[in-house]
Amino acid sequence: MRPQLHLPLIWKTVELIPGNICQKEEFEAVIHLAGLKAVGESVDEPLLYYSVNLSTTLSLCSVTLDLGIGNLVFSSSATVYGEPERVPLDESCRTNSAINPYGSTKLFIEQILKDLQAAQPQMNIVLLRYFNPAGAHRSALIGEDPKGRPNNLVPVLTQVAVGKLDELVIHGDDYDTPDGSCIRDFIHVCDLAEGHVAALAKMASNRGLSTYNLGTGQGHSVKEVVAAFERTTKQKLNRRIGLCTFNNIYRGGVMDLKLISEVATIIGSISIFLTLFFIIIELKKNVDQTKSVNMANRDDTATNFIFFWSQDGNAELVLKGQKNYDLLDEIEKFRFEGYVETRLRLFMFGATTVDSKNLPFHYYRMQDFFKPDGTMKCYENLMTRKMIPPMWKSVIDTALSTT
Repeated sequence: MRPQLHLPLIWKTVELIPGNICQKEEFEAVIHLAGLKAVGESVDEPLLYYSVNLSTTLSLCSVTLDLGIGNLVFSSSATVYGEPERVPLDESCRTNSAINPYGSTKLFIEQILKDLQAAQPQMNIVLLRYFNPAGAHRSALIGEDPKGRPNNLVPVLTQVAVGKLDELVIHGDDYDTPDGSCIRDFIHVCDLAEGHVAALAKMASNRGLSTYNLGTGQGHSVKEVVAAFERTTKQKLNRRIGLCTFNNIYRGGVMDLKLISEVATIIGSISIFLTLFFIIIELKKNVDQTKSVNMANRDDTATNFIFFWSQDGNAELVLKGQKNYDLLDEIEKFRFEGYVETRLRLFMFGATTVDSKNLPFHYYRMQDFFKPDGTMKCYENLMTRKMIPPMWKSVIDTALSTT
């Protein structure tokens, strides 16, 4: 049995630093964990995944270079291997065939980092390809408790056990595996955390770019995981066998192209019929609904804005910022900038005629909004820091120059 290396939790008071933390702290390394990560959602919203995951990585790399930080660990994924070349996978397997947008974003980011390291040889970059993280800290103080319906197996098990979900649906039981259920390589989240610490330590002796898989090398089927959970908790879960999902169309680790073809044929036939039947009705309905939804969203945002900034403390802050922006402390500036940016957003979306009786400092026209010296100073500061979209500036300039 491997030794238990999981460290106890250390609770510390975290300092809130509004604005750019890099101006107050020095860093030796960056661990890039941020990004959207749901495979199914990435299939439904590919542009969202490409936009968020790629753009944030490019921004992070730029800041890393600007600050002279030479060490970076990237949270990648085993999805970059796509259809497995062989099982078990190792770091030498090809990575040019990700089968979903989420996996593609990881693959693209890996290439970006490889190119960056080639252009900046002084940088040390480690790519960590996760398999299937699961579990919680043994203290049970932190763990896997996602908002909404979970997408991963372990939180589904726990939510069924405590009654938050009615049942566990095992998607498919006719795979070419010993018990018919899908096999995955699960790795404990604490092991994963230790992997990141080890990656940082490895950079001292292994310069350049390195790639490591983070997994156990031993797959376990869904039914095996369920059985282990039931043995440990001594609780029988309510479960049933359901249809396989697109993410699980594998046979022993290899994509079943025949099954995909059959599913696609069925879905395609149904969708063509329904599309032809409903297309005219939906087009008309969408035209009518789009206008009403946009108006509703705009009005809801304006109402929330009024309610929040009409509170005594918030109203006093705005009046203080309008009078003299430079006299605000860092936290006050941070909040006042939020007020100005949100108010400009309402102008951009046309929500400019709300009830001023409930909000004395809210003005009907953009010209009135910018009359206080503090508001203009705050706006100019946001523009200097590139916190305001360029397209807004042209609208604002036109409004302020109108007589």
